[in-house]
Amino acid sequence: MWKTLLGISAVLCSMSVLVYSVSSARASLGPSVSMMSNPIFSSSAYATSNLSETISGQNGREIIITDVTISAQFNHDLEIVFTTSSGTEVGRYKTWNYSNYNGPAIIDSHLESGLRVPEMEDLQVTVTGRGSYTYSGYYAQP
Repeated sequence: MWKTLLGISAVLCSMSVLVYSVSSARASLGPSVSMMSNPIFSSSAYATSNLSETISGQNGREIIITDVTISAQFNHDLEIVFTTSSGTEVGRYKTWNYSNYNGPAIIDSHLESGLRVPEMEDLQVTVTGRGSYTYSGYYAQP
């Protein structure tokens, strides 16, 4: 009798260890990274006036902006605007660095889902003001 109880408890114990050791399934809901030669891009500069850059859209690939960091120079402001070639604004960041301004002079944004630009549309990046900026992202298959 005690051998049967010991056997049943050993089986139950091993089954509970097995159940707890199996990790839960996770699915990615976002786009998959493109398998082209270099799917990642970034740009960085120190702006002293208005700047404009264009990231070309591609057939079968969306543009995803994942990280944006801007820092205004003392006594200036800095703004970066992301717009599609069709005129849709997908993101805007602005910061001030004035002695009487009580807010942060630096914005450091790491986006989980990113700013998405549809395939075949270019991304127009406009920077106004004075300070440093960096943005990065990747091309993804929709």
